[in-house]
Amino acid sequence: MNIRTFLSDKQALIDEGKRIVSMSDDAKLLRKVTIVNLMLNGASVSSLSPSCRETTRTLISWMKAVDEKGFDALRPIKIRKTTRIVMPLKKN
Repeated sequence: MNIRTFLSDKQALIDEGKRIVSMSDDAKLLRKVTIVNLMLNGASVSSLSPSCRETTRTLISWMKAVDEKGFDALRPIKIRKTTRIVMPLKKN
């Protein structure tokens, strides 16, 4: 079992995660933050993986992202929509 050495203060991450859970309405973000909070509080990745239907690799990458960039790294990426230009057909 690998023990993670945190770059950020672990207790500060736990507190920030609790604050986000109590304030956010985004279901996808809440799910990710809740799972990361469980890992920060000692739950193992291998025990969480089957119950939350995510791979261990995904959970480890979420933890790494939170440690390096904070919980904002778990927010969904907004994709800019482009408009499609429809060109008229050429008549022969």
